[in-house]
Amino acid sequence: TYFDKATGWEGDENTPLRINSTEAKNALRTYLKFKPYNSGNYTDVDQARQMQLMVKGNTAMAIVWTDMLYPYLKSDTGFSKTFGFTTIPGNKSILCGGAYFINRQSHHPKEAAAYVVDQLQPSVQIELAKRGLCSPLQSVYKDPEVRKIPYTDALYESLKRGGMFLQSGPDADAITEVIEAYIQRAWNNELSPEDALDKAYGEIVQKRTETFRKLRGNK
Repeated sequence: TYFDKATGWEGDENTPLRINSTEAKNALRTYLKFKPYNSGNYTDVDQARQMQLMVKGNTAMAIVWTDMLYPYLKSDTGFSKTFGFTTIPGNKSILCGGAYFINRQSHHPKEAAAYVVDQLQPSVQIELAKRGLCSPLQSVYKDPEVRKIPYTDALYESLKRGGMFLQSGPDADAITEVIEAYIQRAWNNELSPEDALDKAYGEIVQKRTETFRKLRGNK
């Protein structure tokens, strides 16, 4: 994770950053070692192209969102048996996804809330899972039809051991944009891994300070 904290929405500009830690720099150096084996370039291979490369057998291992994976596995005759699935090595999995928000200006807040509650019912979650979406309910993965999906066991194990998180505070977008920009520069040999993360650290500190200052000013 980027920070030393328990949840993605905690913290302020004083929360310690790990972006340019020794561990992060070692991870980026390792990541860049895979560059000679990469198909395409960092900036010109989108999700659809990644899936095409995988389906053609040009990928030894991939981390894929389930909603992207499902259409490439499902056919009229069933699911492809070309690939095997497992959890990411380690003892924790990343928990992420969407959230429902009801605008305070809504003319129908009760109906909107009822829709949210309906979407989270086990029967509805089962139907969504059967169409390739990932459910937060462990019971969904025990449904006989859901169990026919080849990656169901991996999702279930991942959900049970979930504990990591994605950054979700008011500074989340800025952090993601800065890190992505500097990793691209390291990928393109414009900066060393050390310089890339040190520069990213400095820029993120500045942006976070500005973000939280504005938030305090608006209260």
